[in-house]
Amino acid sequence: MPGLRRKLSTGRRRHVASLVIGFGVLYSLTATWGYEANVDAIAAALPAWSVVMDGTLHLDQFAGLNPWIVKGASGYVSNRPPGISAVAIPAYLVSRPEVFSNAPATATAVAVTVAALVVVYLVLCEVVSARVALLSTVVMGIGTSTWKVSADALWPHGPGQLWAAIGLLAIARAHTTSAGWAFAAALLTRPVTAVSSGALGLLEGWRQKSWGHVIGIGVPTFAALGLLLVYNRVIFGSFSIGGGYPPDFAERAVTMGPVEYAGNLIGFFVSPSNGLLIWSPVVVVGLAGAVWGWSAIPGWARSAAVAALIYLVVHARLNRVSGGAPFGYRYPLEPLVLAAPALAVGAEWLHNRGTTMRRLVISAAGISIALQAGLVLLLECGEIVGTNYVCGFGM
Repeated sequence: MPGLRRKLSTGRRRHVASLVIGFGVLYSLTATWGYEANVDAIAAALPAWSVVMDGTLHLDQFAGLNPWIVKGASGYVSNRPPGISAVAIPAYLVSRPEVFSNAPATATAVAVTVAALVVVYLVLCEVVSARVALLSTVVMGIGTSTWKVSADALWPHGPGQLWAAIGLLAIARAHTTSAGWAFAAALLTRPVTAVSSGALGLLEGWRQKSWGHVIGIGVPTFAALGLLLVYNRVIFGSFSIGGGYPPDFAERAVTMGPVEYAGNLIGFFVSPSNGLLIWSPVVVVGLAGAVWGWSAIPGWARSAAVAALIYLVVHARLNRVSGGAPFGYRYPLEPLVLAAPALAVGAEWLHNRGTTMRRLVISAAGISIALQAGLVLLLECGEIVGTNYVCGFGM
């Protein structure tokens, strides 16, 4: 992004190199490279392969083999948003497999997720020391579902996290228009991110009493929305945001009762199978510190944290907490990036409050890493029918 370049010190360059090598090796060893990847990831990879090898988005030969290959306006297509497939096109251009292979898509997922974490590190350097930023990024990379989801296969969350991080870095450095274009890319990858982008633009506009932030983020985002509507009109036959997705999301927004909604929203945070705070308890510590030390958090980071919360509140109205993941979580991943600066400042604030608080922060980080490692290394899931999975822990 123009205007975002800034010289890194030798120490920070070493940190970046360590993150790239460390996460690159770890993720490559634990990612899903074959056809056993989740059907969502395969449905995102197929269009990239087809565009490169056949020059078309049509996937008629895969009809019936994947639940997300659906009937479009003129043939069978993937119902995934265009942005998620587009990021994998370069990998398929390089490898050019004559028969579909999931490996280039997974390589893309690994690379994009590592890039997202590098940008998160740069964002955190704006609010804490480089050492704390490094440690916080490591916890983000292996103590959250970033490892299990984003770095495993071509889910939308790795690219979504990258665009969110780039947008946040631009906000931190007062490059609002650059942030707008990053959030526009996020919308084309995961349309619901328009909620957090819009909220962040409005919050920053209100905080700084300036329409420039609203316009700088709003114009690119609306341009991306228009592009998505046109894409869906061409591919699926109607101007819509959902495209080839089933109507469940819109129906939930209208029909979900208050009790069901409250249960789903609470589940996003504390569901035993999919709760963010259950599977990454370090977030609890960061939240507590952020609330108690709110005044120590820069204004733009507070706006981003509030936008992340708004995103989750709205998302809980649109989709079930599980999101097709038997254990762990995936929908809070983009909001986690937005909230990362506030959480890092909060965790550091608590860490500096004495020995007991220091132990609490370290323990929460260690437990989060252990839980995520268990999900990645020990959880074994087998598909039964469609997108239903039976899971167990084993070696």
